[in-house]
Amino acid sequence: MTTTHIGREVTLNISGKDYTFARLDRKAHQAWMAWADKKLGCPLAEARKQMEGFPPHIQEVLFKDALERKKLRSNLESPDYQNLMKTWDGAMKFMVLLLKKHHPELTEEQVEEIYDAAIEELGPDFLHDLKAEAEGKPPANPQARKEAALSGDTFHPGPA
Repeated sequence: MTTTHIGREVTLNISGKDYTFARLDRKAHQAWMAWADKKLGCPLAEARKQMEGFPPHIQEVLFKDALERKKLRSNLESPDYQNLMKTWDGAMKFMVLLLKKHHPELTEEQVEEIYDAAIEELGPDFLHDLKAEAEGKPPANPQARKEAALSGDTFHPGPA
């Protein structure tokens, strides 16, 4: 039997309102990677554009690099995906996908406002911490999570 999810749902209080972010399941994972692939383009196609005019040994290096980058795009840990996740567009798409399940009424503009507020309230590592939680990785601040769970409060991944 295969699992149907990778991580767990996370509820965060941002600007006085609770937002539930879905676990990073295969569907969200694949949707983000499909969006990213369209945004980034195919490494092999990009290499082909660059090869013209270079001697064969340089073309071979470009091709091998592009082939390796394409192989690495099998999961969110690929360098290409990680670099895109650090951009505004990548972060927003990730947030939209995770919020969509529990908050389908939110527009992309509203998600941007939530993101801005979260950065201000929870700190610059907010999205990194959220991604780790959604993937099922240990929280950056496990003591805060434990205390929140015991008290029934919403987890706040900011500094202890």
